[in-house]
Amino acid sequence: MYSFKYQIFSTILALIGVFLAARQKFTSWPISIISCFIALFIYWDKALYAKCVFMIFAILNSFYGWYLWIYGGPNNDGINVTRSNYKFLILMFIIGLISTFVFGEIIKKYTNSEIAFWDSFYASFGIIAHWMLANKKLESWIIWIVIDVVFANICLHKGLHILAIKCLLYSLFSVYGYLNWRRFCIKNTKDKDEFDDNNF
Repeated sequence: MYSFKYQIFSTILALIGVFLAARQKFTSWPISIISCFIALFIYWDKALYAKCVFMIFAILNSFYGWYLWIYGGPNNDGINVTRSNYKFLILMFIIGLISTFVFGEIIKKYTNSEIAFWDSFYASFGIIAHWMLANKKLESWIIWIVIDVVFANICLHKGLHILAIKCLLYSLFSVYGYLNWRRFCIKNTKDKDEFDDNNF
């Protein structure tokens, strides 16, 4: 069983990483990798298997985001914050729901998880949000706000009180991230309500 000190260490790193991401600092990614690696063992110990799958994805996707934020974009000097069109957001929502039920059924059938669908809900939409974050999509923060509140309740159910607090703080940091990235979008577009249909 992993003690509070691991939860605290992972939480501190994760919150620093989220704050740096909200500030568009590429240094958020290596910190995220370390935090996710530690958290992976904590969640496995608590039979949150879908969350573990998400952590593995987050570690791999963090390298992708790290690269994009430094070398992505047309000039190879990093990507900018952009917004997604409605078609893409609806598609992601449908994929998230389908993944939640499919993944939930698999975990329910083959593991001892007692909250398979809630665990899968976070993992499914977390993967989408994490990938969108790597691509600097503004709406990723909205997804984080919702799923972190949900996962805070899961952590409380599992007795992970430190991580529950972390998730609630995540939501607050995500509000900050959304507002900060939104200001950047408004500053860099002629019309703040304009969506580029050529963007996903």
